[in-house]
Amino acid sequence: MGPCKSIKDYGHRLDADGNPEIKDCQRWAFPVYYNSPESFAVFGALYSNKYNLQDKFFSYWQVVSNRLSGNKYVIGYDPINEPLPSNPIRDPFLILPGRFDQEQLDPLYSKLFKIYDKNSVSRTDPNIMFFEPG
Repeated sequence: MGPCKSIKDYGHRLDADGNPEIKDCQRWAFPVYYNSPESFAVFGALYSNKYNLQDKFFSYWQVVSNRLSGNKYVIGYDPINEPLPSNPIRDPFLILPGRFDQEQLDPLYSKLFKIYDKNSVSRTDPNIMFFEPG
């Protein structure tokens, strides 16, 4: 998986809210940050609904899919671009082909598709959800 380096270890300046300055973050390609403990923690919280993150994710897609329902220019939804297993360091078996997809993505995406489907204005309204495996 490469080096596991905390976001704090990059020495980014912090903004008034204590978040890394975007200009500093952009010095590195974004995939570098995927191997950080913070990234693993956020993906883990999403898949397990820790801090109600999954509920908030569903609420977001509820609003988006409701707003875009019936729009002839929308062909489908891509819920997570380049999804990452929650913690392949803690559970290295998640990187086995299909395991992460079955154990973490499928349960999340199955619930999410119901939201898209419910917001579909008619059977002719495309309610396609794109799936990118881990």
